Amino acid sequence: MNLGSIPLFSLALDKMAWLNKRQEVLAHNIANADTPNFQPQELDLLDTRAALSSVGARTTGQFTLMPVATDPAHIIGPSGAHSGEPRVEGEKKPYETTISGNQVVIEEQMVKVAETQANFEMATNLYKKYIDMMKMALGRGGA
Repeated sequence: MNLGSIPLFSLALDKMAWLNKRQEVLAHNIANADTPNFQPQELDLLDTRAALSSVGARTTGQFTLMPVATDPAHIIGPSGAHSGEPRVEGEKKPYETTISGNQVVIEEQMVKVAETQANFEMATNLYKKYIDMMKMALGRGGA
């Protein structure tokens, strides 16, 4: 049984994949803290509304079902889950810029790393709880 095909598990896996990618981007920012003219990058937020509607959740009073890619050759549309693409944080005014033009603030990046780690731990714990619920439903015990 593929747990990724169950909507509840799919959402948790999508969230964990996005958090993993965000951690990579933040690590890249920190690694380039001394690179001249480097601007920190950030991932676009995971669109949970699109992810929920793609698995058939209730949105705006309607129950919608979106097609699911069952074959690797299928094209994932705009409502499909994605891990996000890194983008330069150009929308906001940089907190500080060094003489070399670098805009990475280590403290800010470390706060984001800690936040990402906490969110990943929460998603992992929820995934474990979902597994325990499935075991309990199947009569194989849980917790």
